[in-house]
Amino acid sequence: MRKTTSFFSRALRTARMARGLPQEAFDAISSRNYVSCLERGLKQPTITKVDELSAVLNVHPLSLLTLAYLGGANPSDLTRLLDQVRTEVMALQGPPREGQSASTSLLSAKTQRARPK
Repeated sequence: MRKTTSFFSRALRTARMARGLPQEAFDAISSRNYVSCLERGLKQPTITKVDELSAVLNVHPLSLLTLAYLGGANPSDLTRLLDQVRTEVMALQGPPREGQSASTSLLSAKTQRARPK
């Protein structure tokens, strides 16, 4: 497994800058110092914190994590990564239950939640 510490810190900073947000925009969920530590790779967030950070960024948590796992890779690798994730999730989830399509089986109501635009 590759070291993802610097990849997550870079992804968070990239997403924050792309949204034009200062670190202070996260004040409702964290201190500016904590966000700075995350962006410098000195701390790692819990999954709950990733969800909160993503809400401030107005992106799905998987978007932030995908950006991290792409690391410095070529953006064209995104399709390959998403195909891999789709295949693995479907395999882990098993066949769709009776009366459920593969697409609704793949995403629960929680992961389909809409983020404000």
